[in-house]
Amino acid sequence: MDARPSTPSYRLLTSALVVLIAAGAVAFPASAQETEPTEPAAREGQWVDFIFGTGIDPESREVIGADETFAPEIEMVYCFTRVHGMRPPASVTHVWYHEGRTISRVDLNIGSENWRTWSYKSRFDGWSGAWEVKVLNEDGMVLGSATFTVQ
Repeated sequence: MDARPSTPSYRLLTSALVVLIAAGAVAFPASAQETEPTEPAAREGQWVDFIFGTGIDPESREVIGADETFAPEIEMVYCFTRVHGMRPPASVTHVWYHEGRTISRVDLNIGSENWRTWSYKSRFDGWSGAWEVKVLNEDGMVLGSATFTVQ
C-alpha cells in the first residue's frame, strides 16, 4: 500500500518540484562553503559610507585624493559621507576628533534617503596622529565612524 497522499494538489506540487530540480532552479548545496553569498546583503535602517580625501570635484561631487593617510602639510581633509535611510527633513552631525579629543562639530542637512554630504578640516600643522569622524543623527546616536591619519 502506498503511504503518499494522492490528492491533485500533492501531485501538482510534486510535479512542479521535479520540473524545478530538473531545470536547475532548485539547488541543494554540497557544502556550507557554497552557500555563502557572493554579494553582501542589503543593510536595513540608517548607515553611513565614508571616504576621506583632499577635495571634492565641484561638477561630479566625487572625492579627489582619496586616502586614509595624509602628509602634515596637507591643507584640507574632507570627510565625504553617503547617508542611507534617513527621511528628510533631517540632519546629521560630523564630529571630528584628534587623538580622542573633540575638535569640531558640523551640522549638515539631509535631503533624501540616499544623500551625499561632506565637511572638512583645514590647517593640519601640528595636528599629526589619529583622527576620527563620527556621524550622529539628530538624537545623538552614532550612525557610523571612520578614521584617518596625519603623519
